[in-house]
Order: sequence, then C-alpha cells, then structure tokens
Amino acid sequence: MRKIEFNLMQIIVENEKSVERFVNPNKEMFDVIDRTSYSLDGTYYDVKYENQDEYLWLYFNYGKSFPRNDKIINVGTGEERDNSREVDEAELLGQLFVCYSYKKQLLYISSIKKKTVVESFLKENIGLNIEVKSFYKNKEEFISVLDKVDKIRFTQANNLFAQNSKQRQALIDLTGTDAPESFTIEASYNSHKLDGFLNTLFNCHEQSQIDALVICGRDESNMSFVYNLDSFCKKIEILVEKDDSGLYNPDSVKQSLLNNISDER
Repeated sequence: MRKIEFNLMQIIVENEKSVERFVNPNKEMFDVIDRTSYSLDGTYYDVKYENQDEYLWLYFNYGKSFPRNDKIINVGTGEERDNSREVDEAELLGQLFVCYSYKKQLLYISSIKKKTVVESFLKENIGLNIEVKSFYKNKEEFISVLDKVDKIRFTQANNLFAQNSKQRQALIDLTGTDAPESFTIEASYNSHKLDGFLNTLFNCHEQSQIDALVICGRDESNMSFVYNLDSFCKKIEILVEKDDSGLYNPDSVKQSLLNNISDER
C-alpha cells in the first residue's frame, strides 16, 4: 500500500449573476464541463470527471511528448533499441486526483504544485473567473489582510464561559437558564474592528476551550477568504495499492478519499 496525501484548499468563484460577487461553487456551475483533454505548458492531460450531488471528481493523467530519446534501454539486459514512440506521442505517467465537496466547500488536491492546472482547467470550462486558494495558516497573516468579517462560527468545547464570569452571566440572562454543556455560535459583523475578539478566539482554540473555529472575511478588494483552523492544520492521507504498471487505480483512490471525507466531523 502507498500513501497519497491530499491538501485541503478552497475555490472562490466570481459570479456576476449572484447578489454576492464572490461565491462558493455549486454543482450547476460544473455541469457544463465536457472536455476530456487539456494542454498546459507543454504537458498533455487526459481528464476524467464526475459531477455528483455531493462532489466533483477530477482525474488528470498526464505526460509530455518532449523530450524524447531516439533509443530506449532494457534495464534488465542493457540492450538498446530504437524508440518506437512517435514525436507527438506521450506516456501519461503522471497522476493528479482532485475532489471538491459541495457540503464542506473544500477542495482536496493530491499535488499542490498542480493547483494552477486545476484552476486553469476549471476557469476555461465553466466560463467563470475562479481562484483556487490556500487557507491562511497563521493569525497574524489573516488579521493583516482582513477588511470585513462576514461570519464567525465556533463550538464551545469546555469552559469558555467559566463559572461567575461576565460572559456566563450574560448567557444566563439571555436564556433564563444556566449555561449549556455545549453550543455553536455563528455571528456576522459589518466592521473588521475585532482584533481583540479574534485573538481571544485564537487563544481559546489553542487552549481547547472551543472547537471548529471558522472565520469568513474579505480583503480590501472584497475577495472572500476563509480562516479554518480545523482544515489547514491537517491533510488527508489515504492508502492505495499501485498496479503492475506502478500507477494508482483512480477508482480506488476516489472511493478511499470519499470514505475519508465522509468520516470527517
């Protein structure tokens, strides 16, 4: 069994038909894909795709026709003979696996170096301006580009509202009962003047007082982005066998990845 590591990323779509300029993709946007081949920077990609209600699956099998040696060698015997491959033919030995979960709004990609290929292929096929983006990986970087907060969501995990704290008393006054064992909060803000509050949330998460912290914001150009502590802190790893040619079976990779995605919280 061999390990394949998937990076978690996000897709942002600029959509003039929507009230919001930047949106997350949906199944209908990708229904228009009908290409089975693609070329970029001298590399040929054979593309298999599947668009289901829960996910979009893309498999890129790729290679180059150049450079090409006129001779090939039998590595067992050392015997040399003429290369029968034509100059416009290529061995497709590279494999790229991509899955987008509509429910989780996450992109799973097996090679972050091929992010540009995925972005370019989708952009040309759906006729919309899209961007494949990494998650921000530290709070300082996130806060520095944050101009507006669209949404903050987190789950109380332990003792965020400690006994006799002002926050706990405010919650009791609001609900008329003692603070619950656990709860989820989702809030929106028009102003980004929340540095102190955000740093408090970061610290609470580091101390395991809250879980599932997700912050959706916009930068000065109104481009939306996500700070998802539970996403960028991990990568999905799957184990799949290679065939006799040294390649992964794409159906096995897809099923194993989907099983891992469905098992996530």
